[in-house]
Amino acid sequence: YYLTGGWSAKLIQSLRTELGLTYWVNGTIFNTYDSGFMGFYYTVKKGDFKHTINLVKNEVKKVRSKKIKARSLENYKRLFLVITGRILDNPYRLFYYYGRFILPSRNHIYLYKEIVDIIRKLTPEEIQKVAIKHLKEKNSTVATIGSQDFFLKT
Repeated sequence: YYLTGGWSAKLIQSLRTELGLTYWVNGTIFNTYDSGFMGFYYTVKKGDFKHTINLVKNEVKKVRSKKIKARSLENYKRLFLVITGRILDNPYRLFYYYGRFILPSRNHIYLYKEIVDIIRKLTPEEIQKVAIKHLKEKNSTVATIGSQDFFLKT
């Protein structure tokens, strides 16, 4: 969530608000208890394409190389809890939510309260450890949509 979850995420701040490189940005996270993916989608002008890709790589490098500030992490924990808390008002969302947590363990289904407790205990060191392990360039994919002319000149 620090990088791509919601309108306050770091990549969105960098691309949209700080640098004004794009007018439309969306980030998404899908996770089960122990795996998942993050997606980051945006539109950009031709001349800014390479710059934005490098900016994303640099933000990932920052998370891998230094710990997130504790205050920032607390903000993103709250964001995560608010976003995931929406499941509590809808039975269909609850079924979907719990369905994601059945597969990782045959002996235990993680209750929402357990996930909340785990999130509340997360430390900047743990976030950095996961970033170092999983946020590697070889694990990433860049997909582009545009005219042939756009890609030949970038």
